[in-house]
Amino acid sequence: MQAGTYISAAGSEKLANKVQNTWHDAIFNDAGATVVGKQYTDFSTAIVKLIASETTLTKDISTGNDVMDEALASVRADVTDNASDKLKKAEKLVK
Repeated sequence: MQAGTYISAAGSEKLANKVQNTWHDAIFNDAGATVVGKQYTDFSTAIVKLIASETTLTKDISTGNDVMDEALASVRADVTDNASDKLKKAEKLVK
């Protein structure tokens, strides 16, 4: 599960930074934000275009989530009374 957490978190953080920079540029730069070679002054459109163009990061996030879901399913199938608190912590981490 740790690998899935790392993959998903790293991809999410990278994408969030790109979204923040795109939002900033669309609002504060006279030319707008550049996304895949095109300029956007509307931040909503710029962010949609950015996320659509970041297929590697969105795939990493999805893959990490899938790894965590599989790990949780495995733990749920074999959880003991002693491990139920750890399962709750893992479920909270995944959320």
